[in-house]
Amino acid sequence: MTLTKKTSIAVEAPNTINNNNERSHLVQRRHHRRILFLSLEFNFAPFSGNGVLCRSLVSGLLLDDTTNNETPNNDNHVEIRVICAKPHPSTPNLSSDIPVTHKNLEIWPVELQESSSHQWRRLDQHGPWNEFASAVCCGSDSINFRDCIEQFEPTDVVAVDWHGMLAWQAICTDITNSTNLGTTRWRKDRVNVCYYNFRVYSSSSWGDQGNNNSSDGGTADNNQFYKEMEQLSCRLADGIICLSEHDRCALHKLMLQDKEVEDEIMNPTCCHQEQKKVRDITILPPPLRGDVCKLARMMDQQHQEGGGSSSSLFNMYLPEKARKALGYAHQQQGTTI
Repeated sequence: MTLTKKTSIAVEAPNTINNNNERSHLVQRRHHRRILFLSLEFNFAPFSGNGVLCRSLVSGLLLDDTTNNETPNNDNHVEIRVICAKPHPSTPNLSSDIPVTHKNLEIWPVELQESSSHQWRRLDQHGPWNEFASAVCCGSDSINFRDCIEQFEPTDVVAVDWHGMLAWQAICTDITNSTNLGTTRWRKDRVNVCYYNFRVYSSSSWGDQGNNNSSDGGTADNNQFYKEMEQLSCRLADGIICLSEHDRCALHKLMLQDKEVEDEIMNPTCCHQEQKKVRDITILPPPLRGDVCKLARMMDQQHQEGGGSSSSLFNMYLPEKARKALGYAHQQQGTTI
């Protein structure tokens, strides 16, 4: 996966490098991709396709890591830190956690309070998004997120949906307000922030007044809430990824309706950057799930054993690029999460 490069919040090295060891450390770290991945749902009591897709994305990013012991400074070296919510143990009907392990992965859970147990399993405005963003700043008994992020020095941020972008905004505000002069400073010029949109809530049933199935009741106020959250997410991002052409058009429309973006586009000094972001919303369809791939292979085998065409179903119906991707994934079995 390629993340769009531009600007946002980042760690700036101290102005003075005191010794050669420190200089070598800083140079070496610049060769590494350090990705901070923000998602309300990941592996703790997962309840929707968001968790499935997030785990697939993290797995794919780590699969791109071609570093080996002989080339420790390989540019493809990837480390990921995931910040996600973890429901309170008293939350009823919790699903089982899904173990996710990799040598270059750490998961930093935001432990939700018992008072928010009724909000779990919701990704709309009635979910625990507000506590998720607030708790990232406060930390927990086991994790000081601010210190962990400063030490990790992320080169990239991937924030899933507006919940993730609001958490990133809270992190930036907290670090900016807490940084003392003379220590490591954070500034908007070195971290690439990707807004990964899984669903455009403002254009879906969440805010559709004519849809009786809307979990929010389909009011204009709810629609405006999602519109503002998603416009804010687009503004905070350096690059935007979505899952379909429909979502791309919806996000494009949202940005053009955003007064702050309109003002920036009209400003000659930043016209090019903002116009490029509006124009270059990337579509990246969800990856093929492993169980679906396994099922397809079983059907393919049954097809050939049952006297069907000698040609594989894959060869008959899949595009060449898809076949090569499946072949690559098959070769990498045992190396993914």
